[in-house]
Amino acid sequence: SLNHPIYEQWYGKWDSSAMERLICALRDRLAMPVLLVDVGGDEFLRPFDMNRGVFYSRPQYRDYLQLARRALAHVSGRHHGSCLAAVAGCPLIGISANTHKMLGDFELLQWELPVFDFYRIQENIPSIVEAVTQAVRTVEPLRKRMRHTVGLLRGEVSRHVDCLKG
Repeated sequence: SLNHPIYEQWYGKWDSSAMERLICALRDRLAMPVLLVDVGGDEFLRPFDMNRGVFYSRPQYRDYLQLARRALAHVSGRHHGSCLAAVAGCPLIGISANTHKMLGDFELLQWELPVFDFYRIQENIPSIVEAVTQAVRTVEPLRKRMRHTVGLLRGEVSRHVDCLKG
């Protein structure tokens, strides 16, 4: 969907080589493997499974939660994957494409880490890599904060559901 002609008209043609450069920059800077997780509709990630410390997977929901619980950071523009990562307590770095869902998610979670523009990945590679590096360095306090915030949201939702039930 990211290559849809209407988006090209608005933002210009999407260059998958910028994504590859970002993935490799993350792998190289962090000196650890990068797992590309397809939460549905992310088949464009499959060619980046390069067997050089970059791996592609399309796990089921529960497996994804287990991965997110152990991941050091979650870099994504996918709303559902980011919601699952938040529930798992995984620090988020957002990438916003054709909707404002990431910005809304981050606002709801009171999450202060950045959201980057998908169509400007090439120029943002250094900033994205730095944001992920900082998240990895401070992963435990970020996890604790994310779990706390998600817990508060769960409580708030439960109160409203109970109120609606009568």
